Amino acid sequence: MADENGKVGLSPTVLQVIDQFTARMRTDEGIEGGALDRLEKLLRKPAVPKPDEINRALFDPSPGR
Repeated sequence: MADENGKVGLSPTVLQVIDQFTARMRTDEGIEGGALDRLEKLLRKPAVPKPDEINRALFDPSPGR
């Protein structure tokens, strides 16, 4: 479904999968919360993330993210 600007958003099914995935990942004490926040933000973009973007989200806590 496109919004008023013509952009296609994520389907409810994809959003549900992201919610369940991130909720499950948050139960793992070995994963930093900030890394999961960055990953979730990346996954919610309406584009497929590249492997290097995922790695940066999880392992590179650079300022400004």
